[in-house]
Amino acid sequence: MSDTFTLQIVTPNEEVEDTTASMVTLSGVEGDFGVLAGHAPLLTYLRPGTIIYDTGGMPRSFFVTGGFVEVTEDRVVVLAEKCESKESIDPVAANEAVRQAESNLAQVADDDESRPALQLALDTATVRVQYINDELETYAGH
Repeated sequence: MSDTFTLQIVTPNEEVEDTTASMVTLSGVEGDFGVLAGHAPLLTYLRPGTIIYDTGGMPRSFFVTGGFVEVTEDRVVVLAEKCESKESIDPVAANEAVRQAESNLAQVADDDESRPALQLALDTATVRVQYINDELETYAGH
């Protein structure tokens, strides 16, 4: 069995990545999880977070707002709602999105039906800022 697998990351608008990887770490709805070649089949939701993968050199990463991942023995396919690299995120705009999301959430009552969507917006904005501020090695465990 090979110690690598095909990793594909796609959004509704583009194919972001199609490469061979030796490992990938994803942000699942039940927690972060890692995948190596030969992993058991899996289909799950992704929460806002990072995709970190190793192609045999430096680890690479992307931020995703959510989506799905399908894992087979020799392939990982990420269907992301939105996918961004650190370099493509404007830090000033990202921090402003957190402030705006906090303000929006503070203006609704605890039982307001819009509260879950506003909380998700805040969580997504916060994780996005953490992603651009943290070093890749922190995520990859290197």
